[in-house]
Amino acid sequence: MAQQNYNAKMDETMKKLWEYVCDDQGWKNLKTSGDLSIHQKKSDVFDGILYKMERIVNASPQRLAELCLDFEFLKSSDKDLKNVEVIERLGGPDNLQIIRSVSDSALFGLVSAREFISMVSVRHHAEKRLYVLGHISVDHPKCPEEKKFVRGVIYPSGRFIYEVPGEPNKSRVVDFGQNDPKMSIPKMVIEQAVPGVFKAKVEHFDKALKKAGC
Repeated sequence: MAQQNYNAKMDETMKKLWEYVCDDQGWKNLKTSGDLSIHQKKSDVFDGILYKMERIVNASPQRLAELCLDFEFLKSSDKDLKNVEVIERLGGPDNLQIIRSVSDSALFGLVSAREFISMVSVRHHAEKRLYVLGHISVDHPKCPEEKKFVRGVIYPSGRFIYEVPGEPNKSRVVDFGQNDPKMSIPKMVIEQAVPGVFKAKVEHFDKALKKAGC
């Protein structure tokens, strides 16, 4: 895929994320605990679920945006991430990067390890005092599918990082996630497990933030 096409794909991803963040209809609450809330609705891009998670993070928007592309930090902050490597740095104003990530087993062992080839980007909207992270699966010539891995698919996903008025070292974060890990587990089982999995991820992420000096 030429860089121009990667750019176009990220533009489409960002457009879809703005649709999601402006959509307040049809969300089902899965869990609310303190400032953490988790919602879901049927995805409009594949036969699966779109998740939305909102919370306050103890890091400034700029620092958090930087950490979103710090892959060593990401490995330490996501307990389910076994490995992540940069395949190609496309650069540009959006700092486009193609990455390969391998997840550990998930959903309490119900899902075995998966491989994902994806593109990430962070855009700064200074006029809105906002950073937006985009994340989407792509193909790359350096990463043909291998039989030893199940290749998962990430559909338009990302993160909105807002300022918290009067709290320069905090951010209000709205995450959107939807992926197809190519598994055969009943959706009801997944829905029941997701809140606990997300809460554990948040706790692990917050511990990594403290170690990073945030």
